[in-house]
Parts: sequence; structure tokens; C-alpha cells
Amino acid sequence: MDVDITRVPLQGWLWGLGTAFCYSLFLFFYGKTNPAMTTSNRLVLVSFFAFITTAVFQTPQIIWDGTLFTESLWIYGLALGLFGMILPVYLFSISIPKIGLNKSSILSAVELPVAMIISVILLNEMVTLLQVFGVLIIIFGIFLSTLSLKEMLGKENRKNTFN
Repeated sequence: MDVDITRVPLQGWLWGLGTAFCYSLFLFFYGKTNPAMTTSNRLVLVSFFAFITTAVFQTPQIIWDGTLFTESLWIYGLALGLFGMILPVYLFSISIPKIGLNKSSILSAVELPVAMIISVILLNEMVTLLQVFGVLIIIFGIFLSTLSLKEMLGKENRKNTFN
């Protein structure tokens, strides 16, 4: 292993666990079907809670000192908001009722290797074997968690029936 994980600060571990917790909540609440809640309402609700969470941990320094508007950062902010928050959440809320929570969690895990590949191609990032192994563990864990005990036992019973 080429990374000393003992040197990762406690704050890094807490941010990682917090991210996993928030993502789990996101999937949990999106998996609940509520016919009264439209896709647009879900988008507004998720965006609002994401804003509140971000506002608690980040100071709006770029707004106070004028950097947001003087250096045209608002253009990047709009693009990031559209492609990083609005479009993915909107499409996710449309797809979950159609494909189910299990398949959607597997599909969302595909984001990890795609982000890794894009970071290598566009940003010339170095990817270590430990990082690749970590992504594989996460994808395997998500895949494994989507299998219910009944499905695993059902496949085992079918194997015994045909033998």
C-alpha cells in the first residue's frame, strides 16, 4: 500500500462518514414513494437541505468580498448548480420509481469509477491501487446490500431443484 492512512486527520474521516450518512439518507427518502410529492417538489426539498447543510459548514466569503461577481464566478456556480445539483437530482427522482431503489443505488455507485477515470484523463491525476481497491469495495458493498436474504436463498433453492 502506497498511502499511510494513519496520517489522515480525524476531520477527513468525519467528513467521509458524514457524506456517507447524507447519501444514505438521500437514497432512503427517495426510495419512499409519496404520490402527493411531485418530482419538482422533491428537487426543491433536496436542494433546500443541501443548501442548509452547505451554509452551516461554509462561509459565504466570496459574496461578502464581491469575488463572486467581479471575477465571474457566478457563471461557474450556475453551471455547477445545474449539472451538479438540479439535473442529477431531477433525473434521479424520475428514475427511482421506474427502476427501483436497489438498481438506482447500484447505478449511482457507477459515479465513482467514472469520476476516477475522468480525473485521470482530464486532470492527469494519479490513481493508486488503494483507491481502485476502495472503489471496488464500495461498489461490491452496494451491490451486496441490494441483494435480500430471500433472493440469495431463492437462488440457492433453485439450484437444488434443478440438480
